[in-house]
Amino acid sequence: MRGLIFGILLILFGVCLIRDVGSVATRLYTFFADFMNPGRVTAGTF
Repeated sequence: MRGLIFGILLILFGVCLIRDVGSVATRLYTFFADFMNPGRVTAGTF
């Protein structure tokens, strides 16, 4: 039963992510680009 509830929550979370994928992907890309390039990282990154 707990697994079923967890699965449903995971699916709902995935749907929300897909719906918001444009802005989230841009933010993640910016974060990881800064993270992988230590020369550009500033205190504001984190």
